[in-house]
Amino acid sequence: VEVEVEVEVEVEVEVEVEEEVELEEEAEVEAEEEAEVGAEAEVAEVAELADFESKIAMADALVEEHKTEPELSINCLIVLMYGLKLAIPFEDIEGSIKLSNVTLSFDNDRNWILGEFRSATMGTHIVDTAQMLFGDNYDPAKSNYNEMIVLAGKHWSIVIDKVIKAQCIPFADVAENQSPQFRPWLTGTYSTEKCALVNVHAMVRMFEDELNI
Repeated sequence: VEVEVEVEVEVEVEVEVEEEVELEEEAEVEAEEEAEVGAEAEVAEVAELADFESKIAMADALVEEHKTEPELSINCLIVLMYGLKLAIPFEDIEGSIKLSNVTLSFDNDRNWILGEFRSATMGTHIVDTAQMLFGDNYDPAKSNYNEMIVLAGKHWSIVIDKVIKAQCIPFADVAENQSPQFRPWLTGTYSTEKCALVNVHAMVRMFEDELNI
C-alpha cells in the first residue's frame, strides 16, 4: 500500500511539474509575441513619424522655393494721360473717380497740385500728372483730364484722360529705365502696348519731396 501511494504521489508531482513547465513556456511564448508586436508597432510608428517629418520638410522646401521665386509678370491698368500711355500696377491703385463727380478745394500755392478732395473715407491731393512729369514741356491747353486714379494709401491721386484696359505685363518684356535719377517714376517701357510702366512708390516719393513731407 505504501508503494502504491508513493507512486501516485510521484506521478502527480511529475504531472504538476510538467504543467508548470508548459505554462511557463506558453507565458514565455506570449511574452515574446507581445514583444515582437510591440517592436513592430514601434517600428511602424517611427516610420510613420519619419514619413510625416519628410512631408513637412518637402512642404517647407516648396514654401521657401515659392518665396524666393521672382514674380514673372504684373497686372496693370493701362491709362491715357496727355497722349502718353501709362501702365499702373493694380496693387498700387485704390480706385478711380470721374472728375465730374468730385468737388475740389483748389491749391493756389503749387501749380502741380490741382486741389484736394475729401470724403468720409479719405483726403487726397490731386496731382496735375502731366505738369509733374513733363515740367516746362507741358501745355495745359492740350490736357483732357476726365478721371482721377487714387493711389495706394489714398493720400495722392493722379489725373488721366481715360482708362484703356487691364493688362498683364511680363517683366521679361519690359525695357528697364537706365536713368532712374532723371525719371524715378519710370520702371521701364513695355513695347507691346507702347506704354510706360509706372513705379508708383517712386512717384509718391517725388510728390512728397516736392511738398516737403
